[in-house]
Amino acid sequence: MLQFGLTRGLAVRVNEQGLIQDEARHFQMQKQAKAEQEAKAKLFADDFDYNNAINEYDNPRIKEYARGIFQKMGNFVRENPGWEQSFAGQAQMKAYRHELKDNPELNRGIQSDAAHKSLLKDLAEQSKNPETFDKEAWDQKVQEWNKYTKYGHQGGAEAFAKEGNKEFTYQAPIDRVNTTNELMKIAQATEWDMTTNIGYGGVKQSVSEERKNSSANRALSSPVAAWVKRDYKQALEAGATKATTVAQFARELMDPFFKADKIDKGWAPPQVKLSGKDMANMTPSMWYTMHDKLANSNGASVDLGSGAMQATFANDLGEILLDGIKDPFGNPLNLGMRRAVATGMARVHKGVVQGDKPYAEFDALVRLPVSEFVALGKQYDDAIDELGAGQLTSGVSSQWEIRPEYEAKGIKKYIDNKSGKEFVEFPVAKKYDPYNVRLADNYSNAANVSQHKENPYDMGDGNKPATIVQEGVTYTLNPNTGQYE
Repeated sequence: MLQFGLTRGLAVRVNEQGLIQDEARHFQMQKQAKAEQEAKAKLFADDFDYNNAINEYDNPRIKEYARGIFQKMGNFVRENPGWEQSFAGQAQMKAYRHELKDNPELNRGIQSDAAHKSLLKDLAEQSKNPETFDKEAWDQKVQEWNKYTKYGHQGGAEAFAKEGNKEFTYQAPIDRVNTTNELMKIAQATEWDMTTNIGYGGVKQSVSEERKNSSANRALSSPVAAWVKRDYKQALEAGATKATTVAQFARELMDPFFKADKIDKGWAPPQVKLSGKDMANMTPSMWYTMHDKLANSNGASVDLGSGAMQATFANDLGEILLDGIKDPFGNPLNLGMRRAVATGMARVHKGVVQGDKPYAEFDALVRLPVSEFVALGKQYDDAIDELGAGQLTSGVSSQWEIRPEYEAKGIKKYIDNKSGKEFVEFPVAKKYDPYNVRLADNYSNAANVSQHKENPYDMGDGNKPATIVQEGVTYTLNPNTGQYE
């Protein structure tokens, strides 16, 4: 719903462009009718001064018409001596005088001059406001007047040939719209339509690309559309935009004004921070203690440390057994041994694993080549936007992105810094038994303070290869950390 100021202060609240024009036309007709009445009143008061201030087109035609009336009046006087004493004679002469003051030629001239007078007055007033002054539209009105005085029709020679002479009419152009301001209002009124859960009870609300584009298209069906199109044309001529369509141009102007993401961070996750004393005394029993506490936390996630959790579940190649995992869509999935990165986040659920013991889950990020990712099923395939070129089937994977609605599920495009290869990264949840003795020992061993100090992935001789190659990428052993980087 927009509001435009019309000439001389009239304001009309509208839903459609046509309603604005109808209201403006009605207002203008009222104004012109008043001007015509004033001009007619003055004309009759001046008796035979029939050509007072008539424009250059109508003036000679009015004079020619009047000469015919004068000739009739002369003939009547000669043929009717003593007409002054005759009621009929006086009535006839009165009719001739009235015809001088009220005839098609004169009326057209009076109406046209009154409209032109309003045009000049409004033009002078509106030109004082450069921010709303539409010079192009007002120049068009002046050109229409010039055509009228030349051809007798403001539409020009062709219009005159079809319709004959026709009085000049004038409707003030709608005040120039500040396109940026109007588009800003539409953008700011666009509500969030995407909700993403973040952190612990946190929520992020955002405006999707689809809704932003929809708002831009809606602007092009509103009264501001004509101005957006005109500004786009001017921007193209000036080289001030790279937009290839009016819709893109509108979106370009609206982008800075859409609502920013609204983030409610929720609460911070419980942190497991071990003091130096705790580290010195870390034993597998600490693993059990942590999970006992988690079992009574109503499913809250706790950060157990990404490095420690990676060392607990991954081998030296960074591979984790990812069978029986839960994918981003909540479905079960078996991936076998895959390179994955534990995030450190874990939780315990009240459920049965062995006897009456609860089970736990830890979160990890998996990275797969895009071709393997889409092969997992339709939901995975739908997450990939091939940018209209269908490169995935040809083996070229450089022209693809993750669709925004799937990014909200944590699916991202990942580029390996070392190899430059592209992968799809996505989160999974892996179940485990929190009371597994080996996991407890692995976790404490991650800080090198377990009772046994053994490497659970040592193949027996204590030696590791200096390099390993996986998926075409070479990883080198860091002797200080014992990890491949």
